[in-house]
Amino acid sequence: MRCEIHGLVPAAAPRVLRFDGMVADLWHVEGRRGGGGRYVSPDPRIVVMMDEARLALGETPSGRPPLGPVSYVPGGTALWGHMPSARRFRHLDLHFSAARLAAILGRESVPNAPLLMVENARVQALARLIAEQCAEPDRPSAYAAALIEALVVELFHAPEPDRPGALSAEALTRATGHLRRNLGRSVSVAELADLVGLPPSSFARAFKAATGQPPHRWQIAARIERAETLLARGETPSAVAAETGFSDQAHLTRAFRRATGDTPAAWQRARLRSNRGSPVQDADGLDGQDAAEPTQIERRTAS
Repeated sequence: MRCEIHGLVPAAAPRVLRFDGMVADLWHVEGRRGGGGRYVSPDPRIVVMMDEARLALGETPSGRPPLGPVSYVPGGTALWGHMPSARRFRHLDLHFSAARLAAILGRESVPNAPLLMVENARVQALARLIAEQCAEPDRPSAYAAALIEALVVELFHAPEPDRPGALSAEALTRATGHLRRNLGRSVSVAELADLVGLPPSSFARAFKAATGQPPHRWQIAARIERAETLLARGETPSAVAAETGFSDQAHLTRAFRRATGDTPAAWQRARLRSNRGSPVQDADGLDGQDAAEPTQIERRTAS
């Protein structure tokens, strides 16, 4: 797996278990506030945060707080991590060859959509048992392999949580896509409601049931996310404010500080400084190869 990281330092060597078409590794990491990185692997993987302190994961750089501890990342999908506070944390990574994952699920192909930061108590319980075997194996290897397979089945066959009154997935995608395409202006509830064919009051309740926040707050979070991307590219805070729909730089600064704890200028200085010294590396205990090369998982499966 290829990664570009800053502010994240392994506190110990990863503890690794290897199987036919699967690898499990347990990481202990010291995370600095604002630390993070970009990760991409040619193989599908499941990531489980083992502690309350968590790295927030997303498909774009984001300063929003982490949600649930369980994520699935398809092969070739770039993932960003962000550390909202300085903490030590552990995470369990499960890597699969596409053939092995498909076989576990009884499918012809593997899931191709990310599943990021969800809650699943059974997956978490299985992950704790797997982590124990990574740290101090005291059972035959078939025991840990069976736990990993059970975790996969639980994650992909668990029913979606019941959210009474929430927007459908299609309506939510239309609404949030419209909000993202219009970050430069305020979008009214009535406009969004008309987009999905609901009365404004019903839409507002359904949107909050689906996302946990009203549309206006969701759009502000999306603006902050976009602002982080632009600041990381070196754009000035004033230019970022104009591009992301804030009335001026002071407005951006207030909203940005509430979301991340830093001013845009301070956040940008820290990010650019850490990026200049960011290592680009292959993570130990994973495939250790570039995406263009056959991975160890693929070679083991083929042998």
